Amino acid sequence: AGERVSIKATQFDRSGNFWKSQTSFITTKDGVIDLKTHKPVAGSYSRIDPMGIFWSMRPHRQDNQATCFYPMNDQELKVKLEVRYKGNVLETTSLVRKFQATHVRCKKVQIADVKSELYVPTAHRKPLVMLMLPGERGAMTLRLKAKLFASLGYTIVLFDYAPKYKHAQTFPLESFLEAYQHVRDEIAEKNDKVVAYGFAKGAEALLACASDFPAMKLDSMILESPSHLIWQSFSTKPSKRLHTWSYQGEPLPALGLRRDIYFVEKIKYQL
Repeated sequence: AGERVSIKATQFDRSGNFWKSQTSFITTKDGVIDLKTHKPVAGSYSRIDPMGIFWSMRPHRQDNQATCFYPMNDQELKVKLEVRYKGNVLETTSLVRKFQATHVRCKKVQIADVKSELYVPTAHRKPLVMLMLPGERGAMTLRLKAKLFASLGYTIVLFDYAPKYKHAQTFPLESFLEAYQHVRDEIAEKNDKVVAYGFAKGAEALLACASDFPAMKLDSMILESPSHLIWQSFSTKPSKRLHTWSYQGEPLPALGLRRDIYFVEKIKYQL
């Protein structure tokens, strides 16, 4: 019969929160654990999953309110692994997980007068190009996903409109249409599908474009944290700017924020 052995995985996030998982398995008679075939007998997850020790990590302290894991940087994750038997550490090692595969090339490009990032897989390329529209905080909100999608073989254009958006009274929706046309004409190959991925404000802009531009013939849209309404900017004071997007030179109507309520609820949640 095998022995009961546990695997502990730990790492820190960008805010200094300590995350961990610890899961127990029964070894083979030769003392082997294969995460692809062994089902946990106790611990952080309960089904067969070779990636379980990673996704099952939780903040170490029970009173820690962190619910999202934000990596230390956009290059790699460093995870410490321990193998334990009867309370003793048998082996310790560190694992480095890269966000971007070695066969992916990234370069800065200018699209619709906006500085953008182009991720091109040089191997295992799939016939799909994705135009990604980040949130108000800019490319950082989608850069990790861009690298991961490119590593899976998709050509990615990360359209970083946010710096210009922050310093303008309004940002023209026509720029998103121009970005789409550039992707379709200059980057996509003949039989490629063109899809768009919008996050938060980027998803809001993408839905507005779908309503106003019949020429924006996307094969699919992916929306993360979208809204069927157009909202005032979350990053500026109400007195400075209400409208965020414009169409044909005119600002699009936007709903204002009750920032007193918004921030009270946000602070209450974080406490």
